[in-house]
Amino acid sequence: QKVTMMIPSSLLLSYFDKTQSRLQQLKGGDELCDADPELPWHRSRIVEAQLTSLGDAISEWRRQNNNNGDPSIISDTMQSVLRQIGLGDFSCVSFDGSNQDFTLASTPTTGLRSRSSRGSGDENGTRQSEKGVLKDHIEEQQQILTEAVETTNEMARLAFARSVLTIQWRLDRQQPPQSKKELREENDNIDEESTLEYCGLMMAAVRLPEIQKYLQNGTIDSIHPDQTTENPSEDDWLDSSVEERLIHIQKLYWRALGWEPIHAIDQLTRLLSGGSNDSNNFQQIRNNAKGMETLTK
Repeated sequence: QKVTMMIPSSLLLSYFDKTQSRLQQLKGGDELCDADPELPWHRSRIVEAQLTSLGDAISEWRRQNNNNGDPSIISDTMQSVLRQIGLGDFSCVSFDGSNQDFTLASTPTTGLRSRSSRGSGDENGTRQSEKGVLKDHIEEQQQILTEAVETTNEMARLAFARSVLTIQWRLDRQQPPQSKKELREENDNIDEESTLEYCGLMMAAVRLPEIQKYLQNGTIDSIHPDQTTENPSEDDWLDSSVEERLIHIQKLYWRALGWEPIHAIDQLTRLLSGGSNDSNNFQQIRNNAKGMETLTK
């Protein structure tokens, strides 16, 4: 159902700022050091951060308006408007610093205003000029909101990849590894859903600053502050090359997806190399043009 009320752009921008801050700080929870949650749990953390930020932004906006803010602006209404903005629809946004029901303010004069055609033309010209300024202002604010949506969506993808990886990394460091997840292997061929999920996680992971640092020089302090690489004899698990470190990340994500890592990596390698496999899963993946494009990036 389309929302008919107007939401202030300042309220929307406050929500984006709060959400981005929370997503940036979201990591694997210490309370789960002995658990191996499924992917929906990680997604629920992203949603929780977004909803908490939404509630905080609305409460703050009402306080700033001496609790006279429109009481109908509630979480559900805001979520509907946010979805509309994501589709490029700003019809329910009121832009701060502009009057969308624009009327020309009267111009101070000395004496009576001339009714000549010239005077009328000057007034019309001023009106059109001010309307042009208003239009530019609104378009600029729309662009700011569009960029805020894109940035927040990107940070949500990165936070999801970080959350999954951080917990898998912690479990992998324990001896023996603590994951109790039953992994699929040998007789199972990787399916389209798992493959695309894996690609999304990897594409986000390589954009994480801490992973870029790890791949470059093996440093993990930004991934796990409580882990160090100062003693090589104790950290002989640390791979020596960029390729090996990348494979280590791949293994963690495949394990998070419920697949035995070596088996999944071998399956994916054969898929990309065009190796023979008559399984329906392989054919579905190969027939998915978007999926194959993602795999080869």
